[in-house]
Amino acid sequence: MHLVYECLEGVTLPTVLPASLLSSGTPNQSTGETMLALMPPTPLHENGDMAICPLPTVPSSDFAQRPVFETAQPVMPAPQFSVPLKPKLPDWIITPDELAASDTLFNRLDSDADGLLSGMQVKEIFMQSNLPSQTLAAIWDLVDFQSTSGYLNHEQFVVATHLLKSQIPTPGFFPNPLPKTLPHELLPPSLRPIELDSTHYLESTQLIQQLEKLKKDRLDLENECLKLDTSAHMKANEVANASREADTLMHALDSLNKQKEMADSILLGMEERRTQMETQLSGLQVSPTTHAKQ
Repeated sequence: MHLVYECLEGVTLPTVLPASLLSSGTPNQSTGETMLALMPPTPLHENGDMAICPLPTVPSSDFAQRPVFETAQPVMPAPQFSVPLKPKLPDWIITPDELAASDTLFNRLDSDADGLLSGMQVKEIFMQSNLPSQTLAAIWDLVDFQSTSGYLNHEQFVVATHLLKSQIPTPGFFPNPLPKTLPHELLPPSLRPIELDSTHYLESTQLIQQLEKLKKDRLDLENECLKLDTSAHMKANEVANASREADTLMHALDSLNKQKEMADSILLGMEERRTQMETQLSGLQVSPTTHAKQ
């Protein structure tokens, strides 16, 4: 805070923390609160032009872009909240008039027309509220609850201006303390979780059940196909074995046929020889009778 006040007085910030400001003790983290640092307001030159208070150089490898309102050495995570799907979130309390008024201001500040505002771009609007720097930093943390980009889109900017107005005291009005987390009714529509109707759950459940049934049927069919493939493979093996046995029997039959032909040939030869021997025997029997008559 000492450096913040010096910068507010127009003193140029040093590039490194002076040794005189280094504390020998460790920061007290028991309270769980975050030290918030706020970029200084833009001082004026003598001619009335706005000047930028010099800042320490930050290596590009450390941060791509840092917001103006940021937490220094946070000891607690950035504000987070989870929105249940049920009950249904309340409607956005930002009125059409607030949204329309914010359009013009947002477009004027969005000089690069990228649909996002950095801390530097909203600094002037924040400082014009004359609110304490801690309050401004708390508002930034509320609307940039994701703490990832360091930029505000149009809806977040509208919520920020709404919170700024709610914290400005007026005669007879004392603002309430800022909430710890962004209320559901201020949650920008584009950052709300998708809400599903109960009928969608029923349809999804039915589809899941149908998919599970189809999956089971598919597994049953695959098992049946596996059984059929196994049976077909076994039948094919049996047919192959029977074919081999038939070939063996055919070879054996051919061999027997050849042996039969050889036996028939031998038998025929022996039959012819027997006939010859019978003829010769008959001739021998006739010869003695003839000699006796003579």
